[in-house]
Amino acid sequence: MRRSVRVSVETEEQFKTACELPGIDGIYVDAGLFAVSSFGELVKAAHKGKGGIGKKIWLRLPHIWREKAEKWSLENGAFIREAGFDGYLCRNVESVLWLSETVTEPGEITLDHTVYVFNAVTDGELELLTGIPDYRKTFSLELNFREIAQLKETGHPAELVVYGRAPLMVSAQCIRRTSLRCDRREGVLYLKDRTGAMMPVKNTCRFCYNTVYNSVPTVLYDLTDEVEKTRADAIRYEFTTETAAEMKNILAGIVPKNYTRGHFHRGVE
Repeated sequence: MRRSVRVSVETEEQFKTACELPGIDGIYVDAGLFAVSSFGELVKAAHKGKGGIGKKIWLRLPHIWREKAEKWSLENGAFIREAGFDGYLCRNVESVLWLSETVTEPGEITLDHTVYVFNAVTDGELELLTGIPDYRKTFSLELNFREIAQLKETGHPAELVVYGRAPLMVSAQCIRRTSLRCDRREGVLYLKDRTGAMMPVKNTCRFCYNTVYNSVPTVLYDLTDEVEKTRADAIRYEFTTETAAEMKNILAGIVPKNYTRGHFHRGVE
């Protein structure tokens, strides 16, 4: 079964690499990364690809939909609507409701794994809450592969994240501001846990929040048989701190030295 291969990117280098690499069908570009006025050019770059290999492109909306996100959406609604994105990746219900109210033809709406769909009941409730019957869901990171296979029975197209650092916490408390100063420059700092592991912390200045990531990425793409059993319609690689060279290795199937399987085998007790 040939599944759609999608990547999410958080740096300009990652976006450029995703546009150039064959085998990638679509790109989720983070709303905090580029100037809104350049969204149209991003869409053209992705659709053109390299050597005529075009890719779909979706706008990944903010983790936290608060005052800054609301203001941003109101001030830049025209740019967002006219950019020509193929769809949107929503990481909270508020952004789904915003889309339904302001974007007439939003294209493909994908709910991220942060919009929890654990069973057929929650799947149905989200239809009622959002008023969108044909969204695409992302399997929760807390589900094991047997639970994922059962959830696929509910009918909505679904994506499985096969690579990426799981977000451990999203916070409006900015580590850069409290440890250094607020210079409104996005970057990566690190927190050391009690075991000595270093957890990347990325600040998204446009929406004023931090994301604390796991110290090691979750890797599933080498579990061919089990990924097949999930019957996911698409697989996603979520890139955060990776370089272009690291992206290429991962997409080529090379497994990094340090990684975790997350909850894929054991689930949540």
